[in-house]
Amino acid sequence: MEYALVVLSAGTAGYVLGWGHSYWAMASAAVPLAAADLPGRIGRGLHRIIGTLAGLIVTAAVLVGTPPPGFLAIVVIVLIIPTEALMSRHYAAALVFFTPMILIMTQLAAPVPRSQLIVDRAAETALGAVIGMLVVCAISGTEALLRRATARTRE
Repeated sequence: MEYALVVLSAGTAGYVLGWGHSYWAMASAAVPLAAADLPGRIGRGLHRIIGTLAGLIVTAAVLVGTPPPGFLAIVVIVLIIPTEALMSRHYAAALVFFTPMILIMTQLAAPVPRSQLIVDRAAETALGAVIGMLVVCAISGTEALLRRATARTRE
């Protein structure tokens, strides 16, 4: 139920705002739910934002000028290694490599202005992660209230 709520909320917000990649917001909204407790969930959401922003700096550096597709393909292959090595150890660090990898692949498949790609990814990721963190905080607060109310009725 939590996943449906965060994904639907983020997708709707991205759509209402008229942004072109609501699915990026939806994916980012689900990220905080991967952790077991509230501090972990908030940390996971912050990792998503910080790691993505750092990865966008790398993306901008790689896409300076008009690099040839062959070069970009090699960059993608190289970025797979640290992404895989870090994903289970440190999520934010993995995103520094994952973000440029996925955006370069996107750019190779369907080129758009680089600045649009980078701004869209930053905005949609932040939107989704913030919505995910807000929903998990609301759910956590509601669960705490229910526990207190249940404990009072038992007294």
